[in-house]
Amino acid sequence: MSGLPAKGCEEYLGDGLYVSFDGFQIVLRAPRSDGDHFVALEPAVWLALRAWLARYPRLQQHIEGG
Repeated sequence: MSGLPAKGCEEYLGDGLYVSFDGFQIVLRAPRSDGDHFVALEPAVWLALRAWLARYPRLQQHIEGG
């Protein structure tokens, strides 16, 4: 096992959002009546998102349910 999700294997996260990994970036898909909407997070963007959350400990605690 490589520790990586299978390429193209999509998983439902909740709230109408699906996630997959294309071998380089995390791909988020939100199905809509006018077609799917996609956001692809490159590694640097994923790290920037995590760094942003780390700057707000109360938000992070709220998200983590603590």
